Amino acid sequence: MNLEKEIFIASNRFGYGIGAAGLGKSVNNGRKALINQLNDPVIPYHLGDKSGIELSYRFLSAARKGNFKEIRRKIKKQLVNDYTSFISDAMLQRMRTKQPFIERLVAFWSNHFAVSIDKPAILGLIRDYEYRAIRPHISGKFEDMLIAVARHPAMLAYLDNWISFGENTIFARFGKRGLNENLGREILELHTLGVNGGYNQQDVIELAKMLTGWSVERRNRKPYPKFHFYKRGHEPGAKKLLGKTYKEDGVNEAVNALKDLARHPETARHLATKMAIHFISDNPPKSLIKKMQRAYLKNGGDLREMTRTMLESKESWETPLSKIKTTPDYVVCAFKTLDCKPKPVHIITSLDTMDFHPYKAPDPQGFSDKNDYWASPGAILKRAEWAQELAGRIMGRVNPYELGKRIFGSLMSAQTAFALKGAESQKQGLTILLMSPEFQRR
Repeated sequence: MNLEKEIFIASNRFGYGIGAAGLGKSVNNGRKALINQLNDPVIPYHLGDKSGIELSYRFLSAARKGNFKEIRRKIKKQLVNDYTSFISDAMLQRMRTKQPFIERLVAFWSNHFAVSIDKPAILGLIRDYEYRAIRPHISGKFEDMLIAVARHPAMLAYLDNWISFGENTIFARFGKRGLNENLGREILELHTLGVNGGYNQQDVIELAKMLTGWSVERRNRKPYPKFHFYKRGHEPGAKKLLGKTYKEDGVNEAVNALKDLARHPETARHLATKMAIHFISDNPPKSLIKKMQRAYLKNGGDLREMTRTMLESKESWETPLSKIKTTPDYVVCAFKTLDCKPKPVHIITSLDTMDFHPYKAPDPQGFSDKNDYWASPGAILKRAEWAQELAGRIMGRVNPYELGKRIFGSLMSAQTAFALKGAESQKQGLTILLMSPEFQRR
């Protein structure tokens, strides 16, 4: 493979496209650069602001006390403002970062462990959720990420585990709250083994029992929600999951079970398949999935080794670029290629225009990774309308054909070159460039 093609694939399949300077200025963005990012991921500390967490704590506390309507009226606007601020910060980070592959991995794992702002309290929690439960673990052990996610107030609130208590506990008898299976089910079905991973309904119940008492601190002296294990709300007795008995051991029951699930061969298969579908193809080569699965299991569930194997495998570079960029990826790539410096409000309105709302997937599965979700006729029409609007905002003189040559190089098709050369205006030419197959695919 020639260097130009390698850089193009690295920048689009594993990053956020080529900047306005073009391929020639991206010589250090090939395969080795991706692996270097994976070996030394940088955590952007400016994304760790806690401004929304106290709002969520007040929301959760008031909802528990029956004052939901009053709190909603008083702080919903503040929560929404914090959410939109986080989304614009995260999108700007993707545009400006020197580690685009790391940002892609953060987005992938955040979607794997999806939570939704349909529950208003989560509006103020997602910044901390992504920063503390996802980012620190993308090149570490999967079990550490899994445990961090299961303990985070955003996930506990989203799947109602914060009010899940053992039926044979004092919390259940006097608090009128019993066992909630949501978190246990989604951990098995979505987060680890996968829907065909060999578990049954009794396994869901047993894992849910292990997770009873996993909740959030509710005392007013705490400034924000944090994980708290309520021993008196934890279902007593031994539990049996996937044929293994876990003795009664308080919070450690679920911790040990999560570690075992993280190291399970079906989890390796599920995660390798999902990552390959996200980055490579809707129908990734089975040989690639097996390599990634082996690397994961050989290294005790190490995500860096599984991801490195994907980057080092020839299948990841020989498979044609067929994936359609997701809406947020497309927006970032467009701003980056046209060298735009959007204001936060423009970022949010851009996503709204294409009916994409981060952290608002329709269910715990998160947003689909398949092309038919992102490339429906309606979605493509909205994308074209947005591209035309953005192209009209470019005030300086830009030659769309010359820009196409810089960012596509020899990979620009004859059809795209012909269309760019024949454009009647800069606006039309840039719209054609942003809607070209070369730009849409990754």
